Order: sequence, then C-alpha cells, then structure tokens
Amino acid sequence: MKNLIAPLIFLTILISCETTSEKKSIRYSSEDKELITNNELHENIYSNDALNISFNYPKSWEIQTDTMNKILYILSPTDSNDLFQEMMNIVIGETNGLSLKEFFSMNLNAVEEMFDKLDRTEDPGEITIINRVFKTVKFNYIFESYPLTANLFVTHKDETSYVVNCSALQNTFDEYQDQFMSVVNSIEIN
Repeated sequence: MKNLIAPLIFLTILISCETTSEKKSIRYSSEDKELITNNELHENIYSNDALNISFNYPKSWEIQTDTMNKILYILSPTDSNDLFQEMMNIVIGETNGLSLKEFFSMNLNAVEEMFDKLDRTEDPGEITIINRVFKTVKFNYIFESYPLTANLFVTHKDETSYVVNCSALQNTFDEYQDQFMSVVNSIEIN
C-alpha cells in the first residue's frame, strides 16, 4: 500500500502541470489586482463532508473534483496570453500508519527521483495552520519544457493524509503566492 502513495503524488504533480488551450475567463490586469482585497480572496467557500475538508478560494478561480481519486483541483483563470493554468491540487489519501515526518520524507524522496532537473528552492520546513502542523517544501523543475515552481504542503489527521500542491510557471509563481497562501491558510480538516 505504501507504494501507492508516491505514484499518487507524482500523478498530482503531473496533473498540476497540464497546459490548456481552452480559455475559461479573463485574468486580472495588474491594476485590477491592486483592487483585490483579502475578503475577495476568501469570497468562495468549498466544503466537502465526505473528504472532511473545507477552505476558501479566490473569487475568479474554480474548483473541480475527482471523487474517485480523492483529488480537488483549484484552478486559476486563463486568457489568450496565458497557455498555462496555475493551480492547486489537494490529494486526500492514507498514511498507512506513517507519522507525518515519515510520510512527508517518503513522498519528497519519490518526487525528487521523478524529475531530472528538480532543484529545491527552500529547505523542507514546518508551519502550523489552524492548529494543524504541515510539512512544506518548495522546488523548481522542468515539465514538458515548462519551467515550473511547486510549493508542497503535507499534513494528516488520524490515518488520512492531505497533500497540497501549488504550481505555477517559475516567472509567475510570485504573482500567485498570495492566492495560493490564502487557500492554504484557510484549510480546515474536520
């Protein structure tokens, strides 16, 4: 069963790297971004009793669910100038009796083995969000010629794991950092 966790994390990272030619809405201009307040970042609330999770997400973003694989996708808007859709994935799985430290280490090792050009930009760390400890790491990598940055957050409750992957192009990741963190900081696990 342990061997199923790493492929699931790999699948999540690959899915988060999808490009799209289908446009869903218009991205805010830099002037419009200045008008966005913290309240607007938290305007939408997602709650799923079956997965025991709830969080806030930015007004212009959308949620897609894969209930069979227990994956939630939080997708940024795109426009005709942006062929990459920034996103967050939340994968809900099993810890198989591993501690948070063991689970995080095993998955980090698996991710690092999957990409030839993976470079940690921050050492693994730990943060507390709503009284829950998350292990975190940030790295750059190349996928299908796209230079990407990913920030992973991993936590668990009882035997259930929650892996949050925030992905964007390396040159735009900082533009999305506030939106990513607004979602991460609002995650509640019931």
